[in-house]
Amino acid sequence: MHLKSVLPFFLAAAEAWTPQSRAIAKANGEKITERWLPNDDKIRGVNLGSLFIIERWMAEESWKNMGCSAYNDEWACVKGIGQEKANAAFKKHWETWITEDDIKQIASIGLNAVRIPVGYWMYEDIIQKGEYWPRGGIWHLDRIVGWCKKHGIYAVIGLHSAPGISSPNEQFTGHSIPNPGFYTAENYERAFKFLEWMTKRIHTNGNYTTVGMLEVLNEPVRAGKWKAEADDMIKNYYPGAYKRIQAMEGYLKVPKADRLHIQYMGKSWGAGNPRLYLPDDDLIFFDAHRYLSFDNRIAGNKKAYIETACKDNMGQHVFVGEWSLSVNSTLKNTDEFKIQGQETWYKAYWAAQAESFEKGDGWFFWSWKCDGELGKKDWRWCYQAAVAAGVIPKDASKAKSLSPCARYTNSLFSYINAMADRYVTIHESPNGPGDSRPTAVQIIEDEGLEGKLSDQVVFITGCSAGIGIETAKALHLTGATLYLTARDLEKAKSALGDLAQDERVHLLELDLESLENVRSCAAKFLSESPKLNILICNAGVMCTPEGRTKDGFETQFGTNHLAHFLLFQLLKPALAKGATSDRASRVIMLSSLAHRFGEVNFDNVNMEGCYDGNKAYSQSKTANLWTANEIERRYANEGIHAWSVQPGGVLTDLGRHLSEEQKSGLAVDPYLKTIWKLPDQGAATSVWAAVAEALEGQGGKYLEDCQIVGKWDPSTPLYGRGYGEHACDTEKAAKLWDKSLEWVDTANSFPHPQMKIITILPTSIPIVMASTSPVKVLQAPHTGITVRSLPRAIHLFQNILNLRILRTAHLCPPISTVVGHPEAEIDIALVELPGGHLIELLEYSSPPKAEQQELKPYSWDLGSWHLCLTVESLEETLRALDSDEAAWTQLTAPQVLQQGPNAGRKVVYVRNEDGLTLELFG
Repeated sequence: MHLKSVLPFFLAAAEAWTPQSRAIAKANGEKITERWLPNDDKIRGVNLGSLFIIERWMAEESWKNMGCSAYNDEWACVKGIGQEKANAAFKKHWETWITEDDIKQIASIGLNAVRIPVGYWMYEDIIQKGEYWPRGGIWHLDRIVGWCKKHGIYAVIGLHSAPGISSPNEQFTGHSIPNPGFYTAENYERAFKFLEWMTKRIHTNGNYTTVGMLEVLNEPVRAGKWKAEADDMIKNYYPGAYKRIQAMEGYLKVPKADRLHIQYMGKSWGAGNPRLYLPDDDLIFFDAHRYLSFDNRIAGNKKAYIETACKDNMGQHVFVGEWSLSVNSTLKNTDEFKIQGQETWYKAYWAAQAESFEKGDGWFFWSWKCDGELGKKDWRWCYQAAVAAGVIPKDASKAKSLSPCARYTNSLFSYINAMADRYVTIHESPNGPGDSRPTAVQIIEDEGLEGKLSDQVVFITGCSAGIGIETAKALHLTGATLYLTARDLEKAKSALGDLAQDERVHLLELDLESLENVRSCAAKFLSESPKLNILICNAGVMCTPEGRTKDGFETQFGTNHLAHFLLFQLLKPALAKGATSDRASRVIMLSSLAHRFGEVNFDNVNMEGCYDGNKAYSQSKTANLWTANEIERRYANEGIHAWSVQPGGVLTDLGRHLSEEQKSGLAVDPYLKTIWKLPDQGAATSVWAAVAEALEGQGGKYLEDCQIVGKWDPSTPLYGRGYGEHACDTEKAAKLWDKSLEWVDTANSFPHPQMKIITILPTSIPIVMASTSPVKVLQAPHTGITVRSLPRAIHLFQNILNLRILRTAHLCPPISTVVGHPEAEIDIALVELPGGHLIELLEYSSPPKAEQQELKPYSWDLGSWHLCLTVESLEETLRALDSDEAAWTQLTAPQVLQQGPNAGRKVVYVRNEDGLTLELFG
């Protein structure tokens, strides 16, 4: 967003606006401060409907005054009355429908935002011959957002009218036709040009300072009748829009903290999963339209409408872009719902919806104003009129204090709570393994799910022994397709018995000590199943002797956490695809009560020099818990929920690495003897997390003994139920997420699973099979390539090759002390390659291009490159290069970096006579 550039303005001219620091999205994995949510961080806004896209049902009087009464929409009116007359009529409407007084009033009644529907035709260069649209609208948009800036109102601009028309028979498109023609490459390109043009205007026109979000398309076709069009839009238009907006911002050198949020209709709209093909999650936001009047599932009485409103929760990274006070059209004029004398109920109805929408990131009411009969007699669609009628308070932040939801909660969720607590009593007096506590199979029977989940796909790790086997056996009863993993497939087949022979059961090799193997396993799964409904991260090791995974991580942290973290990242698109409006996808992370005894040591995650197997296990189980919490925070709105499961003390060989003293202590403890479980009982909580109806939509919880539990009470036994104090540390959980992304990306390199490697070496070149060199390369962070035009290069890698641009930056002196060129200034972009390696694209903006062929060495020569290596010892490496036959030259003396991610490290550029250039970090 534009925080840094406008903060002084807001502090001086709009004291009611108090920007907050809140990372609702990420930019290149880093938290950013965003100027967009005031006070308690909730959007409370209105749509400026019927301003640029006129819907005659809500602006009947204005439509008549424009001379358009004989026509249904803007296209028809312009065509019918002629271009010149239409331009004048629309100009008058734009000047009067929303004035500065409207924006002032909006700001005065507790609202902080507006959503502005626009048409692509505002960019008049892309209007084609034979298209009928009014001209001159952009100048009025400039004026509207200027007033928003003046009065401290945040603005979202949304594309409602797209080239070719995106939704059938809708006035909000400006051209109500039965067959939408938007879904073609030609019209996508026209829309991209509009988005680029609007992005540039937002960042270069001072009136747009408080515009922080651009919605790429309002209410497209839904899957169903228009499934082919919806699928094509999600695959081609959605990622294309993201790339073109980001590329324009890169071209304009917009700092990451000032970049726009890019908005899509959320999954609940019904067009499919908008995230499916997006190249990144950074700065993505979603729009949900929640008109209870169109929800035919609601019983036709006031209580049902309030209860439904109270139950709604759209999740994070979502605001409700459109909603109203209307009810079903068959009810709105009945004695129970007519507006005369019902103001008190409608006030509660408004408050219930507003409070629920603020569980997410807020709301925009549809719409600010109406005229004609609607504006005079029915304020259910007209915020301004509803405020005047006393139905909506003059302070929009009062929703919670006016909401009736609290008194509905107990009755509304009593059944759900009873189901969630059904196993509490039976766990109060445990009597050891095999007692009356439920088994995994009993959970399936209690839920009535035998044979009922045949359309579901389940992925379980660790299915060669213990509770993994019992989890698989229970879920097999549901009829689901199972993908079961094990390091030793023969051992798994033996343990699974006849289950392994079932055609709905697929065994996959998975070695969690190898991230390369994790990627291969995920690729194998994705080649067979495009969707996933349930992911159970069950496998693990405990209290192992000190060791390292194949990627160099401490064994327990690498196996229990990083491997499962990477697995989720790889299977996330399949989980999103598996989610439906009736049943979200579920991720179950097996944690342990041991998490209470240790956090993550970010400074020494491998516990170098201080290894303790118990602490390492606790660290890994905290990591599992934090990962589940972060999945819930980041992806709940996309239909992916996550839970942490503490299975309890289970008689398996997980404790094989415990000392004999520890084992004997566990065996004789009288309390522990009562709480031990058999494996089928230990699997019960995992299965409950995977299928329980009572948990639908309630992710982010810590589950133990088939129930939701709270914080551990230290006054209770050491092995009592509950999570540790640090489990709720959202800052550390987010830090672990970001660090884990780095760790799984920078682990030992491996080929793409679909890539074949062929090595061809001339026999005349001697091959040294062993080396005595002291050099030890630790990482290869990136390869640099100098280009003439960075925007063109970004377009190639991002838009043509479909690679991810991680970040862009401008490097200026003292970069010259590193590369050896006086006054060097460089623009860079980092491109992520499959497998995690990065290409650094560089364009030298100084020295001037005319001088760049005169200076040596030619690091700016087109196509020149360098390989960046992190080495264990810079001095050892330089000494080794001095003895190389191909003479190496240091371009400068080693420099100590003063800032950035490599601050404190030394760096030097070296080149040999063959033209090879290395950037060495040590």
